[in-house]
Amino acid sequence: MKRLSLLFLLILALVLSLAVPCFADAGEMATGPAVTASSAILMDATTGMILCGKDVDERMYPASLTKILTAIIAIETLDTDDLVIIDDEVVNTYTGWRDVKFSVGDTVTVEQAIYLLLMESNNAIAVALAKTVAGSVPAFAEIANARALELQCTDTHFVNPNGLHDDAHYTTARDLATMTRYALSLPLFVKASGCTAYDFPKTKITAARSLTNTNWLLTGGHRLYVGNELRDVLYDGVIAGKTGTTPEAGGCLMTAAKRDDTTLIAVVLEAGKSSDGYVSRFVDVIKYLDWGFDRYHTVKAMNRDALLGTASVTRGSTLEVNVIAPTDQFVTLPLSQGADSLTYQTELFGALPAPVKAGETAGTYRLYADDTLIGEYPCVTANDVPEGGILSRFGIPDAKAYRIFRTAGIVCAAVAAVAFLGLAYSLIANGIPRNRSVFRKRSRF
Repeated sequence: MKRLSLLFLLILALVLSLAVPCFADAGEMATGPAVTASSAILMDATTGMILCGKDVDERMYPASLTKILTAIIAIETLDTDDLVIIDDEVVNTYTGWRDVKFSVGDTVTVEQAIYLLLMESNNAIAVALAKTVAGSVPAFAEIANARALELQCTDTHFVNPNGLHDDAHYTTARDLATMTRYALSLPLFVKASGCTAYDFPKTKITAARSLTNTNWLLTGGHRLYVGNELRDVLYDGVIAGKTGTTPEAGGCLMTAAKRDDTTLIAVVLEAGKSSDGYVSRFVDVIKYLDWGFDRYHTVKAMNRDALLGTASVTRGSTLEVNVIAPTDQFVTLPLSQGADSLTYQTELFGALPAPVKAGETAGTYRLYADDTLIGEYPCVTANDVPEGGILSRFGIPDAKAYRIFRTAGIVCAAVAAVAFLGLAYSLIANGIPRNRSVFRKRSRF
């Protein structure tokens, strides 16, 4: 069951990756509001459209935002009730003064480890998860880099699972947003990274306590200036997040927030200064999220299985097949535009040779908002069409061929019956006079 669910998630991810809207790349990317971060991005989590950004492809140190990918791999690979065993390497990994501390031989479940990883960003538990998955940190790094490529994060190279500094450990704002977009499809990731309090069991040297999320946008209680407005940083609609800081990476933050049908992902890297506790990262993310929600919304543009046309089939049991949308399709639109502004245009490849399988790509459809191209997406066949009978090579479908053969059979049977009756009548008619003649001759004696 675990493998089937992972396969479904992988297919879902691949389908989504094929549906990145075109107008995300149309023209110059919007700069968005001014931020302190050296690199930043705002992405629609549903469509993948980049709404604004700053040096989104600049290679940066991610600090503990690394743990987004660590969590993805652990959740995909391990069962939640599997045990994570603490060894010497885990115990000797640097952690902050307030972190949960472990001793050799301690165990926690994978689920408990994920909450500790994402809520309080524990470096040691990241190593423990990595070793549970792969046996060693270097082996886990290989898995992480391969998984990043599968998620189409092409500028990521990790050497550890926690983000402790290494010059060879880097990624980009675009890649982190892309990782997060996928991670939001994993329920445990969302629950753990969006949790404000979680009861963690005691270890040999740490008492049981409630974990506290390090993302102020989730917990609130801190007032900062956003522009000229002093406001509590508790942000409406936050569903997930991850913090990170090192001296080399500066202040880093990922936060996803949802309002109505719109979910936005904001990532900022190297934000603020150590002297102010890197609090500017929270302000930067608030600015980005405010800017996005004030300007854009996510709209459902196409229903799964919606009929988009019919394609011709050669030498098939039927001569055509319905073409449909393979998935629900969403687009990002300015608030001034709604679903009523959307139109589509289908372009099919042409006749499909039989046999045709359901789900086979048959063409594309383009979505337009008024006169603006939003994106181009695949359309697929709705059902199987097997090869037809002998008459299919003349463009005659099997149903019609059956009627032809049935009619021909009836005609042949009728002709045969008439011929038989004619022959029988002829034999009878020619045989009666001879019998009478013999009778008459016999009657004379």
